[in-house]
Amino acid sequence: AQWLECGLASSGFPCGLWLLFHLLSVECVAVPAERVLGSIRAAVAELFLCLDCRAHFLALFDDCGFDWCHVRSHASLQLWLFHVHNFVTLRVRAEQRSQDVVASLSGAQTRDLLWPSASACPLCFNSTALTSPGPDAVLGAVAMYRSRVQPAANEAAVLSFLRLHYGSSPTTR
Repeated sequence: AQWLECGLASSGFPCGLWLLFHLLSVECVAVPAERVLGSIRAAVAELFLCLDCRAHFLALFDDCGFDWCHVRSHASLQLWLFHVHNFVTLRVRAEQRSQDVVASLSGAQTRDLLWPSASACPLCFNSTALTSPGPDAVLGAVAMYRSRVQPAANEAAVLSFLRLHYGSSPTTR
């Protein structure tokens, strides 16, 4: 199956799951954020076909990666999912290249991989911040992302993008 949103050269089903998760994070405002997170974890555990991908996500989740265990609002849920999505994308790309996660990518290369694209949301990332050198490569993958990519995110712009892109009602926009 091809997902229009994912493009022709995309990874299909995984991309569709990410779309579903972002949609849930924006649209399920009547459901507590913690419950939406639990549903996302359950979906990955039951539906994700890539066993390594599933194991990585569940380990990240079960270890409170990106502080999901402190998510109390839908805005924090949306931002958590946004950061995890981008972290996973960078990790997968680095594994495909057999290199260190974020340390191996220049700022321009990193921006090209981040979601949403610069053309879809030009304000979502400060590209100048992405080009600044990261810390030593001895840092773990999550620490590397948090020190080099996460600070470059304009979270207000990200939330606006997510709500506009995935919201269908005035309460989610």
